[in-house]
Amino acid sequence: MINICNTDNKNNLNEIKIALEQCKLGNDALIIKNALKIFTLKEWEVFFKNKVNLSNDSRQFNLQNLLEEETWWSIIYDKKRDFAYTHSKTRQPLHNDNAWFPDPAEMVFLALEKQAGSGGESTIYLVDRILHDLEKEEKELLNDLQNTEVTITKDASGKYFNKTTIIRGNMIFWNYYRTIKNDSVIKSMCDTFFKYLENKESTPSVEVHRCETYDMLCFNDTRLLHGRLAFNAKNKGDRIMHQSMWHINE
Repeated sequence: MINICNTDNKNNLNEIKIALEQCKLGNDALIIKNALKIFTLKEWEVFFKNKVNLSNDSRQFNLQNLLEEETWWSIIYDKKRDFAYTHSKTRQPLHNDNAWFPDPAEMVFLALEKQAGSGGESTIYLVDRILHDLEKEEKELLNDLQNTEVTITKDASGKYFNKTTIIRGNMIFWNYYRTIKNDSVIKSMCDTFFKYLENKESTPSVEVHRCETYDMLCFNDTRLLHGRLAFNAKNKGDRIMHQSMWHINE
């Protein structure tokens, strides 16, 4: 489920800490309302380190698929770069943000500096729900996802990649476009799962919620898939989001 934390001042930070501790477990996602009114991005960094026991993973890939290091990665709508899902206004299918790392940061924070005038809702599909649905509806696909090893990579240099099953225990590693599909069995499995997820987006299994300007979406990236619905935008900067990745220390 998606939990909402409505604390909008610095006097109730313990409520946010408790909500984030629950979010770390991966059983739900969390939206902190007006997060960017409570703290600046730099102040949130300090809070994550000192109060929630997280350590930053600054690894990000740029549009050339080369590694760069930034604590916060700005994702700005720009029609000149709408060939990439990151900067486009089109629907973003369900995925993980760090599936291509063998040692991925678990926690992802998406802080909205500016939401689009309409659209841009977040979609959330929890692993526990995915397992339940597949067990009920697609047992053979579930078996394949749990037992067929794939390679997921985004790094142009070839240094970083993740060899894994897509579902591993109660964790998931999924990015359709970054999974190498040079084997007919793997391609068939990935195509089938991609279509399955697409169909599930219109069912109650996938939660949909629109974050507003200054809100922050938080989740354990290994324990759910997330995406985004299309949004309306005309000019560069009509939607601005800042993304940061963090490891759980304990």
